[in-house]
Amino acid sequence: MIQTMEQYWFLHKAAQVAIVCIGTTVKSNDIVGRNKSLKEKSFTGKTEMEEEFTVVSTVSDDLKEDFDKADDFSGEDGNVYENSEEITDVIKNRFSNIIPKQIYRPFLDCQTIGMSDYINAVVLPGFKKQSQHLLTQLPMPTTVVDFWRLVTQYNVSLIVAFEVQTMVTDKTFGNYSPTAANQELKCSPYVIKSKATNKAALWEEQLLTVETEKRKSLVSVSPNNNESQTVIHLKCLFTELDPDKLLSFLRQIRSYNALAQGRILYTCSNGAKYSGLACVLSLLLDRMEHDSYLTVPLVVGTVKTIRKEVILNLDQYSVLYDVLARYSDNFVTYDNFGNDSRNGAVVEDSSFNEDQDGNLDANY
Repeated sequence: MIQTMEQYWFLHKAAQVAIVCIGTTVKSNDIVGRNKSLKEKSFTGKTEMEEEFTVVSTVSDDLKEDFDKADDFSGEDGNVYENSEEITDVIKNRFSNIIPKQIYRPFLDCQTIGMSDYINAVVLPGFKKQSQHLLTQLPMPTTVVDFWRLVTQYNVSLIVAFEVQTMVTDKTFGNYSPTAANQELKCSPYVIKSKATNKAALWEEQLLTVETEKRKSLVSVSPNNNESQTVIHLKCLFTELDPDKLLSFLRQIRSYNALAQGRILYTCSNGAKYSGLACVLSLLLDRMEHDSYLTVPLVVGTVKTIRKEVILNLDQYSVLYDVLARYSDNFVTYDNFGNDSRNGAVVEDSSFNEDQDGNLDANY
């Protein structure tokens, strides 16, 4: 037992995480009370919410640094990608301080000589599978093709996009999808076609097909060897931390049953701020639905260890509890995500449904 430095280190860190999470596990039907108690000030003059978030952030940062040291113990190359990246990949990062670690990033297959396997993205574990979710930055002009390589090679069935309104004025964003129905966008070797669109108060939906030009494709671009892939593109039309809007939007995301078809890709300007918030909320709702228990610090800390810029401030951490409390409050009435049409939600009569064979189609 305990024969290596790596094992010894792991015991200390496991104990540290356990101590942080003591007393934070809560039943789903008690989350409303937990949310209220966390907002009460303790003897330190701070709220329990502030103290909990501070500890989670500190431990997550420590763990991230220590994981690098643990990689050294095991002899693996766990350095941040920037330490070994090629010069050609530097221009693929919108923010030089937000770069994925090698062990967490997806590796792209290269279809032609000179292509890189790099994309600024991370793979996150889901409730049922090890790699259900992807976080990445909105495409830059230099990464549009890489973005669609990620979608096709990692079998993404749903793209959840934030901050798309800023693409009009910000030159660091690349045009990666058609803007209206029955239009197409070419970014060789891919042709992105918009089959249908639907706009609600809080989001806009697109049903896209991603086709690969056979003459340009030297290797398979999808795990199923298909030349065409169907993807739902869900664009969020708000950025404020409004719990009701966020819950409505989360219900829409989850109404597609996208994980049964493939993976979910969350994207925003830096690949962390809003995309990470939505992903963490989805993971927490999974816990509420399937376990009836959840430990918010554990879920947040796990994600922050992989992408530390996720849930970067107290406002975002607090809104996690607010959304969970609202969901718990309405759980009896809305016992599944397909029965709520508040706040502009169109879940029950969604534009994009599945037929009996599980295929996505548009109701137009």
